Amino acid sequence: MGMGWFKNRKVMTKLLIGFMTVAVVMVVVGLVGLRSMGQIQGNFQDVHEQQLTPITHLAAVRGGMLRVRASVLQHVIAQDPAKMREFEAQIKQLDAKVDEEVATFEKARLTAEEKEALTRFKQAWGQFKEGRSGQTLLLSAAGKKADAMAAALGQVGQRFRDASDAVDQLFSTKVKAAGAAVEGGNQQYKATTQITFVILLAGVVLSIALGFFIARMIARPLGQAAEVLGAVAAGDFTRRLDVHSKDEVGVMAESLNSAVDGMRGALQEVGVAAQQVSSAAQELSGASNQLSSGAQEQASSLEETAASLEEITGTVKQNADNAKQANQLAVGSRDVAEKGGRVVAEAVQSMSEINKSSKKIADIITTIDEIAFQTNLLALNAAVEAARAGEQG
Repeated sequence: MGMGWFKNRKVMTKLLIGFMTVAVVMVVVGLVGLRSMGQIQGNFQDVHEQQLTPITHLAAVRGGMLRVRASVLQHVIAQDPAKMREFEAQIKQLDAKVDEEVATFEKARLTAEEKEALTRFKQAWGQFKEGRSGQTLLLSAAGKKADAMAAALGQVGQRFRDASDAVDQLFSTKVKAAGAAVEGGNQQYKATTQITFVILLAGVVLSIALGFFIARMIARPLGQAAEVLGAVAAGDFTRRLDVHSKDEVGVMAESLNSAVDGMRGALQEVGVAAQQVSSAAQELSGASNQLSSGAQEQASSLEETAASLEEITGTVKQNADNAKQANQLAVGSRDVAEKGGRVVAEAVQSMSEINKSSKKIADIITTIDEIAFQTNLLALNAAVEAARAGEQG
């Protein structure tokens, strides 16, 4: 179902999925980067709070111890009681400062080794303060400078060296811990960089692959559609789009296939109709040829009839002329007949009847002439129509 489900999504949905995938990759890269930077910041903050700051307190303790040691020796060397009291006041202030710095250092996160060194420091420093106050300063204040110096450099001095060694060990462990924390931060930075690079590279590859897949899913059917349209333009209506997705491209492919099928069916119907029209035209041409032949035959018959009518008309005209001549002779003979009296009355009456008959014959001839003229017109029209039918056929 997986790829089919994606193929059937709308183009906008596909693009949104692609962009959202890229966005998710970028968010993952950003979150990993932020988390790593937070861890690195936490590491450096831890180095600062748990390693570097305690080292500064140890440095203050070490400085206070040295100043206390110097004040004790100056007290032993001093001869003026006022100066000795001044050094005693300084020693008291320095003791308080050292105790304060030690208490602050003790609040830091300490390893077992550091706790053991701190315990040794407290023990040695306490013994140093007891010997310093109970022996060295008392002997110095009593004017026993040589005994005070011997005590300061002897057992009391050894307690100071023990406390100083403990502070040095704390320094060493804290510096090593700080170096290890910094190295851990560097390693974490490298690991974070590698992880971020791998995620970013995977995101880029995934984005490119998804973009190529979506572009191919859209562009391939469009290319096929262009080929099909080109084939249709060239007159090939057998091509079809092989796209089965349910997105806009698939709907377009189905519509295009339906349109091509409709055009192919319409052209087939047009071909059948053209064949029918061709057959009808052939039949019409045959009928026109037959009609033209019949018209030509009818025109020939009409021409023959017209010729016969013309001959009849000529004969009738000749008879009319003869009748007119007879009429003229009758008119000329009427005077003679009148002179001949009643003898020729019958002849005159006969001639009158002949004259009437001649007029009737003349009317008949006129009618025949009109019929002949109309017959000629009909023959001419028939010949013209026959010629037109022949040209159109």
